[in-house]
Amino acid sequence: MVGYPSGFYILDCRQALTSPTLLSLTPYHLSLQTFPNPFNSRTTITFDLPVSVTSVQSVVNLGIYDPLGRLVQDLTPKGRMVSGKRSVVWNCGSLCAGKYYVELNTPEGRLVKPVVLVK
Repeated sequence: MVGYPSGFYILDCRQALTSPTLLSLTPYHLSLQTFPNPFNSRTTITFDLPVSVTSVQSVVNLGIYDPLGRLVQDLTPKGRMVSGKRSVVWNCGSLCAGKYYVELNTPEGRLVKPVVLVK
């Protein structure tokens, strides 16, 4: 296995050591980032979807929650998503300044990251 900044990749070394073949370019782990954070009116939510045990596609739920756990906005992409790096832009519109939580749910796990909206 070879480590990269965005995850781990599997390297096939069964061939001659001079010409290894990369078997998977899909990150081994689930990840979630937001940039910028804190932000003013919009932020980009980026997430890596690993290959599922059963499929290369995953059902993904992405939502924004307030500190009380209430859903503020559903950013869930339509249908199944192919593994790999994905991004969604969140335009917060007329929401009040404060702390919110981005939640990503997939068959591989659940991640929650805080984001701060400043006005």
